[in-house]
Amino acid sequence: MSYIKHITHVFNPDGSHAGSAVFQAEVVNGRIFDLDPRPIAADDADALSELIPASLTAALAAVDARDATIAERDSTIQTLTAERDAAQARVAELEAQLAVGSDQTHEAAVKAERDRRVLNGVKVGDDWFDTSLQTQIQYIGMLMQGASLNAQTPLWTRDGRNVGATPQRVQAIFMGAAQLQAQLYSIAAAAIAADTPLDQIQWPETFTG
Repeated sequence: MSYIKHITHVFNPDGSHAGSAVFQAEVVNGRIFDLDPRPIAADDADALSELIPASLTAALAAVDARDATIAERDSTIQTLTAERDAAQARVAELEAQLAVGSDQTHEAAVKAERDRRVLNGVKVGDDWFDTSLQTQIQYIGMLMQGASLNAQTPLWTRDGRNVGATPQRVQAIFMGAAQLQAQLYSIAAAAIAADTPLDQIQWPETFTG
């Protein structure tokens, strides 16, 4: 006849249950012999129910509950970490878009101011002359006439005075406008590259009328 003497439970360092073993004894001709420990089997349930105290049962239940809590916590941490990583990636994407948008806005503003100044007139001597596209076409037409340009051809300053067109004066205006345009394009390109604020760009003099 054999009977269960006791059971031993083994736990991992983290507190989780590693396994249990049954220690049995056998009675032969009135003598008791200890048997080798063995794992718990399904048919040991009835016999073990009398050996396992209520406190141990509660402790094992608490361990199982703790393991479930730890697993739930780990799952929550993984979910929150994934959400955080996704949020950070989205923030980085939006910041990059804003940076590009800011650069494009600055560049557009500089170019707009450059173009306004290109068409805002050029100063030749003490007078400001129009440099609009239509007027520049007129200047080209006068230059093509050369010495045959009619001496009565009007040439208006930006403040409304007719100083009269001469080949020399028209050529000076045309060359001045070309030089001003080249200067403005150079300043604008440098300002865009250096990200210089629009109100800090050192533009050449322009007509203020």
